[in-house]
Amino acid sequence: MLVQLTKRFDPYESTLGACKEYVGGISQVSKGERAWYSASVTALSCRIGSRLRGVEGSSCFKCYAFNRGNYRYPVVKQAQQRRLEAISRPHWAATMTRLISHYSDEYFRWHDSGDIVDLTHLIKIVQVANNLPDTLFWLPTRETNTLRAYREQIGAFPTNLAVRISAYMVDTAPPRFSGLLDLPTSTINKTKGEHYKTKGSIECKAYTRGGACGPCRACWDVRVSNVSYPQH
Repeated sequence: MLVQLTKRFDPYESTLGACKEYVGGISQVSKGERAWYSASVTALSCRIGSRLRGVEGSSCFKCYAFNRGNYRYPVVKQAQQRRLEAISRPHWAATMTRLISHYSDEYFRWHDSGDIVDLTHLIKIVQVANNLPDTLFWLPTRETNTLRAYREQIGAFPTNLAVRISAYMVDTAPPRFSGLLDLPTSTINKTKGEHYKTKGSIECKAYTRGGACGPCRACWDVRVSNVSYPQH
């Protein structure tokens, strides 16, 4: 019987291999001295993104996580589906806490593919951030209704969790949503160097480093009001 189906599973007594199996694993996205990890789920599960995928000019119209690059391989799609299904497991937050603390004690990105599934999922993500106050988390999302529900029912997000609202359309100003005006944002610009230079906004310069973040950690910084990504 698989470990994730046993009642005896304990994330702090089980092996790292068993923990990976329980949540579907995490992935190293960046290499080198300042490497960081992420946990992606299938882009097919995106609620808002799935609707935007058919809208020309939207930020999801040419979604790289849908069927481009490494995301088109069956083994990647299967892993993302396993992670999606694991979110509902009772020890998910504790298991993610252990894995992140072992592999990625400085920076972690939620969802280089996919998005928040529901309010329960978001609550678990917040729990992980609270468990690891010395780790900076970045959560890009378009699920503003879920963010509002969290705010109304629970309150503020941890200061080490940058919940960054992604713009729905390309070449538009940073998104503004009632009740969420204090959260940082991200936009997509068609032309490098031409973006919405609002106060506190910066342009992602990964294109100058072969697509790598390098030393930049602006996306994880709640003080950066907006990050503008050149379209790719």
